[in-house]
Amino acid sequence: MRSLLKHLLLLAALGLATWAVVLGTWYAQRRVVGLDDVLQYLLVLPLLLFAGVLVLRKWPLDKTATPPAPLADGKAAADTADAVPSAGTGADAALPLLAAWVHTPAGADVSTLLAALAEGQPRPRPDPLLRDQDGLPMLTARIAALDLAAVQADWPAQDAPPPSPAALRALAALSPLLDQAAQALADASPSDMTGPAPTLHVLAHWPAEWSEAQAQAAQTWLAQRLSTLAPAGLAGAANLRPLRGGGALLEQAQTRLTALHRAGRDARLLLLACHSDLDDEALQRLEREGRLYALPRRPRGLMPGEAAAALLLSTRADDAPAPPSDDATSALAPVHLRALRFQPCPPADHARRPLDAAAPLQVLLDGALRACGMDAAALACLSTDADQHGDAATALYALAQSALPHLDPMDDLHLAGTCCGHTGAVAPLLALAAAWGRCGVSGTPAAALSLTGDEYRMAAILAPDASALSAQNRAA
Repeated sequence: MRSLLKHLLLLAALGLATWAVVLGTWYAQRRVVGLDDVLQYLLVLPLLLFAGVLVLRKWPLDKTATPPAPLADGKAAADTADAVPSAGTGADAALPLLAAWVHTPAGADVSTLLAALAEGQPRPRPDPLLRDQDGLPMLTARIAALDLAAVQADWPAQDAPPPSPAALRALAALSPLLDQAAQALADASPSDMTGPAPTLHVLAHWPAEWSEAQAQAAQTWLAQRLSTLAPAGLAGAANLRPLRGGGALLEQAQTRLTALHRAGRDARLLLLACHSDLDDEALQRLEREGRLYALPRRPRGLMPGEAAAALLLSTRADDAPAPPSDDATSALAPVHLRALRFQPCPPADHARRPLDAAAPLQVLLDGALRACGMDAAALACLSTDADQHGDAATALYALAQSALPHLDPMDDLHLAGTCCGHTGAVAPLLALAAAWGRCGVSGTPAAALSLTGDEYRMAAILAPDASALSAQNRAA
């Protein structure tokens, strides 16, 4: 019965995706549709795609085949080099990912987010406040309850512009994550450590759409918030750095952690990001850029969303994860970030051909797997920031069918954009957090892919610490 339900859901998903593409194309072409067109494109085509998916899952490609030889002109080597950031060469150091905290429309912790991703709910829904150009409710992903008054009360008064409604919502989504991270760090016992406690570094990302004055005011607000938290937690975070631009946060995090690890320094790095599209100004900007979801003009556009995320990483291989709390994913097996790779986004004309985007994604994923000496068959989960109606989903499913045919599309592929909408630079952190939660619960490797960024794509490989797992199994 479960297998039949999965197949029916897969058929429904393929049918809806096919209908959306075909109907959108017909509308754009002003095509006069006949009965033959309806039967061929709306009935036969989805059934053929469904049969093809079943065949690929039953008879996956032979992974023992000899890989193709590199091109003589060096193009393959150049593509692979593009996927590797400038920081570090060769095998990556396994850096512990100690904890992840999220605040999303789908839930306020990682376990709730994973449950929503498994169910495919909640999806973007008609917004109670925002309207499109025709006066109809916008489809958005909105966090149900945010303490906006607390952020306004702590907002710096001296010569600081008031936050826009979207910025206020983004910071209100981030605020409870600071409390959770501070509590986890304060509760972590350093009794097993020799010498001083690890130095804490904080990297905070502010959306590039914010004005410089607004970003500086948000930085002042964050510094004040950190100073009021537990002394053993974030109050000692003197190494606070603001960042702008979507690709800066994770690249800077990798560069800094790699340098600290090579220098033999014990350090922890807290990554913070927040985003919200939910005000009229943000929606008008997306409309001007031609990116806002709108039927029938842009059926593959962005659905406005909001979210905040915080990740805690360490340079010390035996660093302990955060202690258990009410979040079920806090008591997890230690998870290491084994590889992190980036790739520039393709040109706009190439991005309009979603099936062509699977090839560079394959290069990106292969580069990350190669960096940590892992085979694709070892991955038990693929978490992404893609939504279900956009071009990124098409490229993702093509990649999964060709490179990861052993993964179940219903259970093992996570599309965070389906639940959270467009979340800017928070999106890759959500993909990492979902992969961290799945990896820690199952004790099996997982991959995270970010496909929705304006500047770069990201692939990360996470795996449980083998020595810690062996110790836990012996204790059990």
